[in-house]
Amino acid sequence: MKVFERVRIQPIAMVEMLTIPDELIATLDSAGLKFKLLGNSLISDDVFDPHQGKFAKTHKIVAHFSDALEVVHSVWPEYNDTDYQNAALWAMFFPDCWHNEIDCAVTCSSCNRKTARIDPRQKVEEVKGAKNRPFLNVNGQFKIIRRDVADSFVNSLSGLHVEVFDKVGKYMYLLPTSQLSSLIIRDDEVFGFKGFCDECGFPKFDMYFGPLRYPAKSWNGNDIVFEPFHRTPVFSHKAANLILGLDKNIVRGGVVFLE
Repeated sequence: MKVFERVRIQPIAMVEMLTIPDELIATLDSAGLKFKLLGNSLISDDVFDPHQGKFAKTHKIVAHFSDALEVVHSVWPEYNDTDYQNAALWAMFFPDCWHNEIDCAVTCSSCNRKTARIDPRQKVEEVKGAKNRPFLNVNGQFKIIRRDVADSFVNSLSGLHVEVFDKVGKYMYLLPTSQLSSLIIRDDEVFGFKGFCDECGFPKFDMYFGPLRYPAKSWNGNDIVFEPFHRTPVFSHKAANLILGLDKNIVRGGVVFLE
């Protein structure tokens, strides 16, 4: 696993064209901060080093020269095959489909976190744009599975419950029967951690970029289990490899380490 960061300098009003004072560029260069032009912003990509303080240095310099610019920071991990082999559970990216007539979005009244709460009583007439795919992600909120595949998976994998999604009965809600709990957040994998929300239990932070980590005791060994941070199913190696073998459009989407 490698962790990368991007520092972006851009106009506060994005409709404005990027204007960078020559003195600002010179000061960034003299501080060892190298940027390149990308669209209407300057970016600097690198392997993340928490001791380098690239974002803080850039922010201080930019604030000194201009009040029309802002500095945006992003940090993200990239996983290799060894990471996936070492992780007990995998997230998966399914092809998307969209249905305006159904919406599972909810917002916590305490921390304002937006998430999805699945209600399998909601049905659609038929699945649009499915192209007979075995798995789909609906509105970026939940996953469904083609009925014939669901019938096979219920018999061969543990932890799967299904409910009819469309009225013609071709697709089913993909519903794990158990879930992980007690997300582990390491100090070096988060910025501005402020504990957990008393109402929804979601962690509060400025930026969280670590791989998902849960206590090993929170997993009961099921092949399919609900992961509450992203509110999505995650899959054992057995389940994930079956899924990958059924649709070339599906890719691995992250890891869950158990400690």
